[in-house]
Amino acid sequence: MLAAIAEFEHDLIVERTHDGLAAARARGRNGGPKFKMTPTRIAQARAMYDDGKHTVQQIADTFGVSRPTIYRHLGTALPAPPKAAADRKSAQPAEPAEGGSGPARGRRASVPAQEAY
Repeated sequence: MLAAIAEFEHDLIVERTHDGLAAARARGRNGGPKFKMTPTRIAQARAMYDDGKHTVQQIADTFGVSRPTIYRHLGTALPAPPKAAADRKSAQPAEPAEGGSGPARGRRASVPAQEAY
């Protein structure tokens, strides 16, 4: 008997919670934390990365996020890279040299596309 009352009470709590969330959404309030990487910060991180003077870890430390967060945002659709960066990429050999892994040996050659986690 007590189990049935507890289950009924649980269902009431769930229903009230859903109603409260729906009312909040109707007022324009969304749940969840605020995003740390705004479009402006993403553009700044992209500029720091393209400049080549900062490591991804330094960029992550600057914005108070993790390295995967930086890679995730650098991999999203962004404007085309500057012409100088495009020229550097075209100057790299198509195949890696024998005995090595090519020009990106020990480093990432490019930022990976956004992946689902």
